[in-house]
Amino acid sequence: MKDTNRSPKYSRIASGLVVVSLLSVGCGEDKPSPAAAEKTVIAETGVKGIKTVTLSALGLQRIDLKTSKVAQGTGGKEIPYSAVIYAPDGATWTFVSTAAARTFQRSAIAIERIDGEIAYLSDGPDVGADVVSQGAAQLYGAEFGLGH
Repeated sequence: MKDTNRSPKYSRIASGLVVVSLLSVGCGEDKPSPAAAEKTVIAETGVKGIKTVTLSALGLQRIDLKTSKVAQGTGGKEIPYSAVIYAPDGATWTFVSTAAARTFQRSAIAIERIDGEIAYLSDGPDVGADVVSQGAAQLYGAEFGLGH
């Protein structure tokens, strides 16, 4: 019968390699990357306690934010359904682009009906306003400090 136990010498070598590899993981310098040096999101208090969210150029790129215009359709104002945000209390919102660059503010909306990927509004931003159709959930999280 062959002895399958390894010699103590090999066990010490294997243990030493494990310790060295674990120690080397933490030996790097803690230098922030150039991307981390630029603050991604800044939220400031806006009108009626609703914050405006200003993204850095890098933040805008990271969340791949896209906007769509509020349109006037035959059924009323239309926005992409992807632009609708539901608050925990059931209130419906959308993020609207403000006059300031890369700055957005949550705006209350009243949905009359949803048909496929279009939400028809009985109340909301003016026709022609830019609403966030991709990245709204990330803006909502930034506004309330989620994920920080």
